[in-house]
Amino acid sequence: MRAAIVFFAVLVASLAVAAAPQTGATLSSSETPVSAGTKPFVATYGLCSGPQNADAFPSSPVPVVETQCDFTQEFHATAVKVEPDASCGGFTITFGPKGDLKRKWKYLWLTGKWGDTPPTQATCSTSYIAAAAWGYLCANAECTSGAWERIGTAKKVQGTWNSTSQVCYLSVGANTGSKDYSTVTMDVIATQGTGTAKVYKRAAGSIHNQRPNGKCFSTTYTPQRRSPAAAKPQ
Repeated sequence: MRAAIVFFAVLVASLAVAAAPQTGATLSSSETPVSAGTKPFVATYGLCSGPQNADAFPSSPVPVVETQCDFTQEFHATAVKVEPDASCGGFTITFGPKGDLKRKWKYLWLTGKWGDTPPTQATCSTSYIAAAAWGYLCANAECTSGAWERIGTAKKVQGTWNSTSQVCYLSVGANTGSKDYSTVTMDVIATQGTGTAKVYKRAAGSIHNQRPNGKCFSTTYTPQRRSPAAAKPQ
């Protein structure tokens, strides 16, 4: 049974450039990698072609929580604004130097979710989440240099109605591990309807960092993971 201290942050979708990153991190590796005045351009599914400045991020260190078999860190956030401000992308959730993201931990999961009123059975199949994840990979121990890289691929999924639980399952996940990322980010777009009937909805996201604590010695041990996310407010 995995437990985690969850930090909730609700921020509007446009955030001014934050204060300078902590020592050991450059602007490019921080929670705000895009310089003021830089205009992003649209890539797959309306997402941006590269990492964007964070709409939500932990502004103070996220404590490490020890469970039976693991150490964990976790951050959640939900957008307030529905319509994206930028020319591409949607709601961007980031975990980086300000939150004291532990580097090179074995498991790292990023999840784009539905953050609005849950879709009904009638609207589930026309509800969509598109998301793309990025990580700043450090080139040295101090992370004074490095580069952003895509974690997995950009994805877009539609809701799946579960007749037993009576909920719409709708999320996009990306996972990695044991890589020296100082900052990870996920850009999430939530929409409902198609064509001219398409409208934006509030998006949400979570970033979960985890490594074994060495107390569960088993060759078959695998980390605890959540079942597919139901589309519900975060």
